[in-house]
Amino acid sequence: MGLNKIIKNLQQLLDTEKSRQLKRIDALQDLVDRLEKKQAKFTRKLEEAKSEKELKKIKRHMKVCKAQLKKGKAALEDLQKEAE
Repeated sequence: MGLNKIIKNLQQLLDTEKSRQLKRIDALQDLVDRLEKKQAKFTRKLEEAKSEKELKKIKRHMKVCKAQLKKGKAALEDLQKEAE
């Protein structure tokens, strides 16, 4: 194989890896956005909660959503650093 073919193959491999990484970043950003919307929804529901049982349930959902959002943002930040 000539040097030009090797370089061309290597560039294609690197481009696909970068492309996959960018797709992961986009997908993770979409998930983070959806989690932020969900958290806002739970905040609104929290204000409208009527019973103590409903209040506890919404708080539990908010706690889970907040934890997932924190993990998602950290993973997104790591992926973005790798992409640079």
